[in-house]
Amino acid sequence: MTIFVVRIELHAPHDTEDNYKRLHSAMQRTGFPRTSAEHHLPPAEYMSENVAHTNNKELFDRLCGRIRQQKVRGSITIQITPTDAPPFVQTTTL
Repeated sequence: MTIFVVRIELHAPHDTEDNYKRLHSAMQRTGFPRTSAEHHLPPAEYMSENVAHTNNKELFDRLCGRIRQQKVRGSITIQITPTDAPPFVQTTTL
């Protein structure tokens, strides 16, 4: 099964806390939570194994539609990475 890791960056001046809250809500409703049983992802990064789509462009369009519905505004960058293995994520104190 393919895992999709999606990173979304909101660009200034729209990178506000309220806009990110709406983004997180949109992504959760699209099946991309920020956490899973094994992972707590960095801010604005999401992961899902349960995505029904044909290709990255279709997924991009679907995400943009859901993000617009949640009234996230401004310029954004979306990076979609399909993979066969979950990302390695670990938090440490240096």
